Amino acid sequence: MTDSRAPSDLASLRPFDYEPRTRLVFGVNSAEQVGRLARDLGARKVLLVTDPGIVAAGHADRIRAHLEQAGLKVTVFDRARENPPRNASRIAGPWPRPRGSTPSSASAAAAPWTPPKAAISS
Repeated sequence: MTDSRAPSDLASLRPFDYEPRTRLVFGVNSAEQVGRLARDLGARKVLLVTDPGIVAAGHADRIRAHLEQAGLKVTVFDRARENPPRNASRIAGPWPRPRGSTPSSASAAAAPWTPPKAAISS
């Protein structure tokens, strides 16, 4: 027999349904797939948003090279803050987007002009 009553400390929590749209690709050398993954999403142009530390470590150049090898046009914004707040993509300015598209976040590559928060997934 199961007790269906919620503990008193959970009673104040509002119910929710969370369905993340983020795809996570993990593995040795998985960053090499970023160009193909972006193309699979229909990308032709990618805005790569990163911070100075990621650039200094060489990760941004490596990701950019994989994107360009896949035939994508890459624009780099390298002045993002580490661990940016949710609205951080606004600091990059008014980047052009195809009509009808909306910005969203992704790990390393995304749909056309969709800004990832960093070059490498955190």
